[in-house]
Amino acid sequence: HKSAWTHKWNDKEPWIEIDLGSEKEISQIQITEYKSQCRKFVLSAKTEHGDYEVIHEGTYLEEFSKKFKPFKASSLKLEILKREHGTVQVKAFNIY
Repeated sequence: HKSAWTHKWNDKEPWIEIDLGSEKEISQIQITEYKSQCRKFVLSAKTEHGDYEVIHEGTYLEEFSKKFKPFKASSLKLEILKREHGTVQVKAFNIY
């Protein structure tokens, strides 16, 4: 059985938030898309003050992997700003 996060086809500004339960130190994020549909995205981290801070802006999500200078966050938010035909399907969202 395969599963993935996806949005409704008519969502104009789809996003997903990963709640980490408490503040965690993060040094790497990997996101895998089922099919390459994403053409522009923003990845943000929720700071200790409750605000979201953009940590990365990108184009193709497909097999995204980025190492960061370690930072702390209580959640991460992926916003899909532009996509190809259909919906974006995230099959893995790994946080290290």
